Amino acid sequence: MWQRKQTIYLLVVTLLMGSLAAYVPKNGIEGNILSSVAGVTALFSFITIFFFKNRALQKTLCKFGIVLIIAWLAYYCYNSYYVYWHGRFYIWAPSLIPIVAFVVYLLAIKGIKHDENLIKSMDRIRTIAILMAASAAMLTSCGGAEEPNEGDAKSFKVGDAKFDMVYVAPGNFRMGATSEQDGFDSFTELPAHDVQITKGYWIGKTEVTQKLWNEVMGNNPSDIKQYDGKDDPTLPVMNITWSDAQKFVKKLSEKTGEKFRLPTEAEWEYAARGAAKTHSHMYSGSKYLDNVACYRATSNGTPHPVGQYMPNELDMRDMNGNVSEWVEDNFEKYRDTLEIDPVVKSGDAIAHVARGGSFISTTTECRTASRENYGPEFKAVTVGLRIAKDK
Repeated sequence: MWQRKQTIYLLVVTLLMGSLAAYVPKNGIEGNILSSVAGVTALFSFITIFFFKNRALQKTLCKFGIVLIIAWLAYYCYNSYYVYWHGRFYIWAPSLIPIVAFVVYLLAIKGIKHDENLIKSMDRIRTIAILMAASAAMLTSCGGAEEPNEGDAKSFKVGDAKFDMVYVAPGNFRMGATSEQDGFDSFTELPAHDVQITKGYWIGKTEVTQKLWNEVMGNNPSDIKQYDGKDDPTLPVMNITWSDAQKFVKKLSEKTGEKFRLPTEAEWEYAARGAAKTHSHMYSGSKYLDNVACYRATSNGTPHPVGQYMPNELDMRDMNGNVSEWVEDNFEKYRDTLEIDPVVKSGDAIAHVARGGSFISTTTECRTASRENYGPEFKAVTVGLRIAKDK
């Protein structure tokens, strides 16, 4: 009887860990480690079923499986302490998989200790178990679609206009007037609050250029089209309303077959802060604004072609200065609560948010946490956009 239970226990572990290997996002070294550990655990369970009559080996493999599960669970807890603390069940529920597998392994070892006669019908059960375990092993080897690493770039082209986007992986951060944000606006930037981004996304490496806008929309609304005395289509597009920005991403999506959109305000700030690679600077990529931004002190009164300044931790450019960037959200005061993938879309908006500051902004107005808000039909030479796209 125990031998039958043991096979079932190990089969359950194989299926659980095989599914887990497919579930874990393969994002960077951490994701690959988690997926590999789960896959190895499933493989060892599979081997244990094959070595059915060798109880000493079964016991050794089961113990090794427990070590693998403990390692996986320890890392998962460490990497997800933030969401554990806030008790969001649907986020930390996947950790129940290794917990269940851990218990099942203990039961399997207990079963191995019992020296009972093998049951003749076990051959049939073993055959079924091996077939199911093989299916789980195939699932593990497939492991779902390979995910990009944080900071990976992807190029797109529309006509003669090429643009790059950067991948931002899911993660947690504190949004608003955090400790390094000197000179913050207490009305728009407080309270600082915790945000959880649960889905990876792509965001433009630079602001949308006049060349890309013209290729998509067939016009160039920008009032400033020259730099250093010459026409320069790599200047950021400007003088557009929030409604214009929405029309642009819709038409860009139609032309490319992709689904582009504006970033949410939380996505914008998370990317500007460098996401998981953040160094917690006041500005995007540096504590010195002159290094990373075309702003009042460096612009000579005009925007600059995109991508001329130092990048942030994700190799993104111009997150501060040049032109302010429309985001998806309506303007609303922050709340002191955990926000999960927040986006403010409440009826007819009185004002929408723009982020990052412009070529005429001060050092305070260009801070990563700084917020601007304008009516949906407001436009100026200081306002443009950056695009985003779901993974």
